[in-house]
Amino acid sequence: MSLERERINFKGKLKFYLLTILFIILQSSVFVKYISFLDFTPNLLLILLVVYGLNLTFLDSLKFAVFIGIFKDLLNPYYILLDLPLYVLYILIIFFVKSRIVSSNQFVRTFLAFFIFSVDFSLKSLIFYIKTRQFELDKYIFLYVILNISIFFILDKFLSKKKETNEF
Repeated sequence: MSLERERINFKGKLKFYLLTILFIILQSSVFVKYISFLDFTPNLLLILLVVYGLNLTFLDSLKFAVFIGIFKDLLNPYYILLDLPLYVLYILIIFFVKSRIVSSNQFVRTFLAFFIFSVDFSLKSLIFYIKTRQFELDKYIFLYVILNISIFFILDKFLSKKKETNEF
């Protein structure tokens, strides 16, 4: 029985790491432009962070947030050490909400993702404004959030189904 549980846990972790590596490759390559909409590219690693934050334990989600935060900080020379504290903050927000509200409700999950994506965009726009003193808010910015929500919804449905069958 214990050996079977360890094998299922290993398969789940293997899928977790393979999906993470796939999203890292997609996020840091030119392939992400093929799923962009009106020059808005989805933040695949943030979407994955929200999905994993809603589906995994706090410690696993925090490890993932630190990993992708450091990874994104290394790739982006303009925001040195910005993504790491933001991603840890997002995990804290997710678990604060998860502990007070039923997180299995799809509406709550989607609204929480919408909130996280909106806060992420707002904070990065604020930092851009502080650095350049230029305030630019595109009228299609809601499409960026909708694009992220759409990918989140598909990925969350897929991974939640896997979690219910003990494969995640």
